Amino acid sequence: MQESKRKIVLVTNSLMVGGLCSVVVEQACNFQQAGCDVHVVLLNKKGLLPDDMPCQVHNLKMSDSSAPFFYRLFYSLFRPLFRGIGNLFLGGYNARRFQVFLASLGGGEPLVILHGFRTVVTLRKLKDPVPVMAMHELQSTFIGSRASWLREKRRQLIKNCYRNGHLVAVSQAVKDDFIESFGQPEQGIRVIHNGIDAQRTRALATQDNPFSCQRPYLASMGRLVEIKGMDVLIRAYAGSKKCQDYDLVIIGDGPLKSELRALAFSLGVSDRVHFAGYVKQPFHLLHGASLYVGCSEHEGFGLSVLEALCLGVPVLCTGVGGFAEILAGQEEFFFPPADEMMLAEKLDWMLSDYANIKARQCFPVSFDLDVTAKQYLEII
Repeated sequence: MQESKRKIVLVTNSLMVGGLCSVVVEQACNFQQAGCDVHVVLLNKKGLLPDDMPCQVHNLKMSDSSAPFFYRLFYSLFRPLFRGIGNLFLGGYNARRFQVFLASLGGGEPLVILHGFRTVVTLRKLKDPVPVMAMHELQSTFIGSRASWLREKRRQLIKNCYRNGHLVAVSQAVKDDFIESFGQPEQGIRVIHNGIDAQRTRALATQDNPFSCQRPYLASMGRLVEIKGMDVLIRAYAGSKKCQDYDLVIIGDGPLKSELRALAFSLGVSDRVHFAGYVKQPFHLLHGASLYVGCSEHEGFGLSVLEALCLGVPVLCTGVGGFAEILAGQEEFFFPPADEMMLAEKLDWMLSDYANIKARQCFPVSFDLDVTAKQYLEII
């Protein structure tokens, strides 16, 4: 990458969402190494900054709770319609505030990349400069599934949020879902996969592992919410014969934590299932795993699968969304979502022929961050 002092502004709502946080940090490091002037902007000051954050981080509070009283009043009246979308009355107000911030940085027109749904909604009326709107999620999940006038109104409101930007989908699955939900946009949609800096990831994985596990273990990572399928994993793990020789480490936090603990106890495996909680730098945990399992019902991309492959850890996952694109052509390592019996069979199969299967999986170099970062720089 030969870009020099190109100003890059990476915007996200917060650093609380593990996968999205990793993407922003990885991009910041890569653009900085390429000689760009990089700035990270958080619209909601939450989460811990990585120790190796390479650039300046700015906090611009643009959450609904920080809005002037007039906007919050209108939002309260329409809350049932806007639930999960955010305060749509703030569009022009937020755009003006953000332009003032950009002017304070000085020097040239920056490349502004808005990461994630909440960020796009917050700055949807930003037109100068035209932002890159990076979609990490399936838009259909925000619209809702029940047919009604309310769903149709939400669909139109969300569609309007994407009118003013260069649209980027982090996977073909995200692009297809957008078109199915809203139709083909006039400006088109470019697919730019999330990437990782393989060399940096492997270096971070060599750090001391504070997690103490006396036996080999399987790992899975993600928020403890229903769509991540951690309950399916625990049931399959309990039903697998080969897994009796392995522990299970679940990395992440969320509202289902106590329920999942109770499930492990009821299945008699609570002494072998470990909940590591949210880990700011999880690579050492992934690196120590014998196998990584992704059980999501749907997935916009699935960065943890890519990270596991980068660290030489074999992967077994549902063949959905970005998972399927990362392991394209290796369908034998997929299982249907919510199918705990099939997952148990696949676990037994992989662990019984472990050395051979591990040799058949490798990190796809097309997902290296150098490749994906160049694609962002080519947009404008």
